[in-house]
Amino acid sequence: MTNEARFKPDFYTRIDWYAMDKNGHIALMENYGWGDIPYSLQKLQEWSERLDDFNEYINEELTPYKPYQNKNGGFELDIYGSVMYSHKNPGGKPYKIFSRDEVIRRLLETYSRNQKNSPLSLAARKGIFTYRGVEGYKEGDDTPVGFDGEFKMGDYYRFLRPTEYLRISELPAPLRKYVCISKNIDFNKDRLIESQYIDSYFPETYLEK
Repeated sequence: MTNEARFKPDFYTRIDWYAMDKNGHIALMENYGWGDIPYSLQKLQEWSERLDDFNEYINEELTPYKPYQNKNGGFELDIYGSVMYSHKNPGGKPYKIFSRDEVIRRLLETYSRNQKNSPLSLAARKGIFTYRGVEGYKEGDDTPVGFDGEFKMGDYYRFLRPTEYLRISELPAPLRKYVCISKNIDFNKDRLIESQYIDSYFPETYLEK
């Protein structure tokens, strides 16, 4: 695979991939169409298909791997997107962004209906950070609520932070090689990860020692 053949973000292609920070913590990176994908991952054979296997395991769907061990942890809502969490007018555009309390209430309601496969399940049950890409039809449509710095479409903002952490050793061995790793990112400190520098942040994938 060459750099010219790499995945190009676009509105219609959502890809969920996985990353590990310098402390060994795991995050789900939801690109929402516009977030770039590390070239270190794209170089792996059948990387897209293997991410499907990874997502089935994370979502506790039909999978050959052992069931998830419940972390029984908590969560912290950090930043959320105005496109996803807002009331809509008849024209489809957001006109009132949800309050932080309303977002948490909706997350808890979803979790009460589906504890295995919901956004809060990733943090509280599975110990995984969640980052989401700034989305929209065009630049400026989406705003990361709770973040005051500069951002661009496709940048990954920290959505949910767990209180108990998943470690790479707890993942099934065949899936670990598809985790992109960083030696400088800290998921507990880095609230926004710029999409344009994704290759330098995650220059390699996990290899067993």
